[in-house]
Amino acid sequence: MKGLTDKTSLAKAWWILLLTKLPRYKFLVRKLWWVLALTTTIGLSISAWQTSKQPVVFVSSGRMMISGKIAIGEGGATYNEESFNFIGTQIELMKSSEVQQRAAARVASLHPELPASSVSLDASQLRGTAFFVLQATGSTPDYTQQFLDACMEEYINIRKETRSEKSDTALTLLTDELGRIEKEIRADEDEMLSFQTKNKDIGFIQEEGNSAGVYLASLKRQQAELKTEYQLLSLLDLDQTLDRTRKKGGSQDSNSDKPSFAESGAGGDYLQAKQQIEILKNKRDELSTLLRPKHPDMIMLNEEIQRQESLLGIFRTRSLDQLKTRRDSIQIQIENLDGVIKEWETKALDLSQKMAGYSNIKSKAERAKGVRERLLANLRSLDVNKNVDQDVVTIVGHATPASAIRMGLLRGIMIGFGFGAFLGIGILFVCDQIDDRISSFPEFQSFFSEPALTQVPKVKGEAKVKPLEHNDSRHAFVESFRALRSSIYYLPVEGTPPKIFVITSAVPAEGKTTVAANLAITLSFAGARTLIIDADLRRGYLHDLFNIDNERGLGQVLRGEVKISDAITPTALENLWMVPRGAVMDHPGEKFLSKVTDDLLKAIYNDYDYIIIDSAPVLVADDTTSLAPKVDAVIFVIRFSYSSARNCNEALDFLKKRGANIIGLVCNDVDIESHNRYYSYYYSRYTDYYAKPKNQEA
Repeated sequence: MKGLTDKTSLAKAWWILLLTKLPRYKFLVRKLWWVLALTTTIGLSISAWQTSKQPVVFVSSGRMMISGKIAIGEGGATYNEESFNFIGTQIELMKSSEVQQRAAARVASLHPELPASSVSLDASQLRGTAFFVLQATGSTPDYTQQFLDACMEEYINIRKETRSEKSDTALTLLTDELGRIEKEIRADEDEMLSFQTKNKDIGFIQEEGNSAGVYLASLKRQQAELKTEYQLLSLLDLDQTLDRTRKKGGSQDSNSDKPSFAESGAGGDYLQAKQQIEILKNKRDELSTLLRPKHPDMIMLNEEIQRQESLLGIFRTRSLDQLKTRRDSIQIQIENLDGVIKEWETKALDLSQKMAGYSNIKSKAERAKGVRERLLANLRSLDVNKNVDQDVVTIVGHATPASAIRMGLLRGIMIGFGFGAFLGIGILFVCDQIDDRISSFPEFQSFFSEPALTQVPKVKGEAKVKPLEHNDSRHAFVESFRALRSSIYYLPVEGTPPKIFVITSAVPAEGKTTVAANLAITLSFAGARTLIIDADLRRGYLHDLFNIDNERGLGQVLRGEVKISDAITPTALENLWMVPRGAVMDHPGEKFLSKVTDDLLKAIYNDYDYIIIDSAPVLVADDTTSLAPKVDAVIFVIRFSYSSARNCNEALDFLKKRGANIIGLVCNDVDIESHNRYYSYYYSRYTDYYAKPKNQEA
């Protein structure tokens, strides 16, 4: 179970990796399509050259119709030759060395003028039909054609010979089987005769067995009745026993004429005495209403009752003895019946076994006779010559004139194409391993754990991206920076939200200055007092984007030549101020580490809602890693299809080691149409949305 789970997890991981890499591979193929085209062309060219060196061969083809079913005698019985894998058997027979050797001899006999040459033979079945196509390939056209015709003729001859041999074999097998069955029948008849001689009359044995069964059933029924009687005599008292026998009609045994226990002996006297006592007591009760207890008649009745009760006790004792004797007698009868039943069961079992043995011998003999009759019927109906004539093997298309072809043309083309495509894919794979530029958002997610604050789409048709303006027509571009602004507004932080942001990247030309400028503009559009500072003191050009004089800037402030208040310049946009780069500095990182920078940040902190600092690339100089730990947050810019994942991760590690607060990444210059269908659709809706008249609902 664990192994299955591991395999499922591995397959899932590979599938996720494929989905992640698919956009990158598509981009790579679009970019380096000429590599695939070149390698495929080279492969096809090599295969075409090799094919042209192959010798010309001649091919001839023919057709045959084959059916392997024949009829055997009357009754519609059929015989299927090689019913298991019939097709494969016939194809192998057509291509067999025996057929080809006989065909070569046939051509040599019929066409001695044709020189023998090497010919290869192939055969196949037309799907869903009984037709077979044979194809011969040789170095000379005439010999190849005649050889194929000879192969088809010899195949038919071999089938006929094989069918004839099989028919003779079948006849021999049937005759041998019939002789064996005759011996078996004679043995069974001898066994039956021996059994009858040993056991006398079979009819008498059967009748005796039936009688034994009936008598045995009678004995078991009698024994069951005696057991029931014995149990009742053991459970009931004297009065209950006498009452039961009297209610049965005075007979305990339906097969006995003897008087019942209640009518004879002590039982009868006991019942008579009991009845007499009841009569005397009733008479005394009647006289007691007329006579006193001391009356001579009453005294006489009492004495008579006492006398009868004494007799009743005597009769009761005798009756109990008689009842015990009866019970003992029944038990003796039951035991005697047990012995008799066992004796008759043994006798009945012996008779039954004899009859079963006789029945088995008889049924075996009857089955053998039935098999003999079927074999005789098959022998009478088997006509070898007739059956061979029923075989359907027909040449429906003789060998066609051999046509010249070059062997392996299609195979060579496929091999060349496959080799070229495989080589091209290998080159693209190597390029992909060397080139670790980020080309899609799923790939971005696989490389970085930091969140993406926004995706800035590629602005097509502009050599240099212009800053945002009011009512800018680049709707998708505008919305991406609004999304970045919202990400900053709603950062999930406790306490005071960040106010001073450093915008940086790993290397130059990744768009950090464009992101910084447009983020500051977007914040000012929302009414936030925003200051943007050009801290790239080597190559910063924010002043060009905003058409600001660069004579006084951050460089002079860090040197102590100008106050920060004098370096702040208002831009053409409301709520947006700027500190240009100023004079170029050779080692600005040392100034960022000094107290001058701390004092500068404190001086401007409370005057603005947001401060955006455009800093130098991390891997180019130590400026940003010196400045970033002193600000509230860092936003890192990655340019799709340009930024190296290795460089970006290295730059992020530098910032983290210095203690910088990296709140997220900006995906810049994203080709939405190429990399993500969902975002392509999403951003394409901006154009339709903003293009509608205001009096219509969007």
